Amino acid sequence: MFHSKVTLLETVLGLGISVLVALIIGTMMDFIPILKKAFYPIMYVTQMIPTITIAPLLVIWFGFGIKSKVLLVILTCFFPMLINFTDGLDSIDRDFLNLFRVMRASKWKTFIHLKFPMSLNKFFTGLKISSTYAFIAATVAEWLGGSNGLGVYMVRAKSSYALDKVFACTILVVIFSLIFVGIISFLKKYIVKAI
Repeated sequence: MFHSKVTLLETVLGLGISVLVALIIGTMMDFIPILKKAFYPIMYVTQMIPTITIAPLLVIWFGFGIKSKVLLVILTCFFPMLINFTDGLDSIDRDFLNLFRVMRASKWKTFIHLKFPMSLNKFFTGLKISSTYAFIAATVAEWLGGSNGLGVYMVRAKSSYALDKVFACTILVVIFSLIFVGIISFLKKYIVKAI
């Protein structure tokens, strides 16, 4: 239970921060198109670096505590949300955009009343994908260098050849991921209907 709480905390913090990062960067890219042209390719390259090579570096730079684990979760999770959010912003029907221009709506009002609500569907799709990556990232970070968490517990169980405990941890990570996807699906229905 103790190790599960640590992994859950790292995952929730990392996923929450990555939601904010994805929304802020996506909004900035929509308002300043040159940012999208400049940073989009760089963000693609960052996602091509394997998690297993980044995790030890984060542990060296930020220590064995929660900070390095949360950072790895953020690095892993924000990109799928950002891609889906920006795709949602770019796929708004031109007729709607023209209507807002005719009504002389400012760029900010167009974003708040049209673009943001219509891109939420795709954003939540990215959030579902990220929620499954979040637990994997947290567990891998703990596995490669940590003092607490399900990843650390798995390493200890593996070292003592307690394979039943390793499988139990794996099943627990899958259950947590499914619970998160379920919560996000519920929030998607509620929030998209409300907007």
